Amino acid sequence: MFQPANSGLQTTEGYSTCEIAFPGSITQVQLRITGRSSSASDTWLVDNLILTGENSCNPATANVNENVCFASDFTYADGVVSTNITVNENHVSTLTGAAANGCDSVVTQNLNVINVDVSVSQNGNDITANATGASYNWIDCNGMNYTGTTTQTFTATILGDYAVEVTQNGCIDTSSCTNVNVVGIPENSFLLTSLFPNPTNENITINTQKSLINSIEIYNELGQMVLVKQSINSSVISIMMPEKSGVYFVKIISEQDILVQRVIKF
Repeated sequence: MFQPANSGLQTTEGYSTCEIAFPGSITQVQLRITGRSSSASDTWLVDNLILTGENSCNPATANVNENVCFASDFTYADGVVSTNITVNENHVSTLTGAAANGCDSVVTQNLNVINVDVSVSQNGNDITANATGASYNWIDCNGMNYTGTTTQTFTATILGDYAVEVTQNGCIDTSSCTNVNVVGIPENSFLLTSLFPNPTNENITINTQKSLINSIEIYNELGQMVLVKQSINSSVISIMMPEKSGVYFVKIISEQDILVQRVIKF
């Protein structure tokens, strides 16, 4: 309650002023001013009331560094989407009233593009991924099947084209195919192999046409063997997939070659 003349608020021109400071967390204020007289000597009147003020709310600021994979998309804090990012970039988002004190929040996000090293070096039938501190998964480009090799260097035992899938700093990319055509390496006897249906909800049939299958091994995405069949000695076999849905890797083993194919079970 604001008191009249004796409170010291009244100025020499007959106007009274008062300054009220509110915490930054308050965004709306309601005032009730009642003119009254407590005695005959301090009668006063409220007239031509003017409220003035300013917003002293200081926005909260943040500077954030983010890593993104080459050619990927990113959604900034304010919902703006940047697509196919190939170079470093930054963006400033202003979020109204998002700070803990009710003020605006200004976020600067700096994107650092991660380029996976997918270069390789070849020495005869050995192909080595140049990326370090990474994981590797070698692919037979004839049919894009995984070979089952996950070391940095792949040694081809049959003629063909091979690539490596490299996972580095949380990003995945695949090299171009490298041809291996070295005298003394046999031709792939699995070139005409068929596996169907894929995806499947129960059985798969494998037909190698040229080779006798010695054994079949099936692995889940964690690399755990979940099924094995041995002493097959046939070029055609039908196998019931594991009951659980997911992605599996079927390793087909003959006397000369090994072929790994990716199968989806639904």
